[in-house]
Amino acid sequence: MRFGEIFDKSWKEYKINFKEFFKFVLVFTGIPALLFLIVQIVWMFLDSSLMEVLRNPMLIYNGLALPVGFLIFTGISGLISVLLYIFVGAGVVKASLEKRKFKFKNLVDLGKKFFGKYLAFCIVFGIFIMLLFMLLIIPGVIFLVYWGFAIYIFFSEKVGIMGSLKKSRKIVKGNWWRVFGYGLLLIILVALVSAVFDFPSQLVVSFFGALAGESYPVWTIIFSGFWQVLSEIVSMLLGVFMILFFKNFYLDLKGKKK
Repeated sequence: MRFGEIFDKSWKEYKINFKEFFKFVLVFTGIPALLFLIVQIVWMFLDSSLMEVLRNPMLIYNGLALPVGFLIFTGISGLISVLLYIFVGAGVVKASLEKRKFKFKNLVDLGKKFFGKYLAFCIVFGIFIMLLFMLLIIPGVIFLVYWGFAIYIFFSEKVGIMGSLKKSRKIVKGNWWRVFGYGLLLIILVALVSAVFDFPSQLVVSFFGALAGESYPVWTIIFSGFWQVLSEIVSMLLGVFMILFFKNFYLDLKGKKK
């Protein structure tokens, strides 16, 4: 299939499941992100030194550090967020391979069942890609494309992580430039949507920050934080669409390899 055909098929699948996707993303990424933000805002009002740094980030470069407790909380909340992203990804990937229409409960159950498997895959895949990019950028890009369908193989066939990487390379072989081009085009489209969504927040914060001088008004920090939560939800929903797109692309190439 051509890019437009894969996109159209993925969009139809996305639309009929959007309500379930939205609930899944909201519960497991949006609400936790909102709770973390509320804690940060309360902490900011209780700790004047934290308030000072957040209002004027340049103070960090002048030697005024963020409170240690706040840094630990930020690190822990960030780790929890990453694990929740993996949980959501596991549920969506597996559900999309099993059926075309599903419910919130299906996503949650599959997320629980395949979380550990997806986490292990992400760790191994991440290490391999990081090592390749450390050697040279080009080998990293080459194998990132070759292994682009590995997670779908890992979830749908009785093979291990290494086996899924090898099978993905076999499927992509002979179609590398096509996979690279489709993937790049999709990433550009997603990046444009994200940029358009983030633009109002950046404009407001930059404008009122410039009017205020060295320190940002407190309300702009709070506004930026809430917008960031919305941005995370939008990013995850875009990520869900990308999962569907590459799943359909994978199934199309896999069918032609038989």
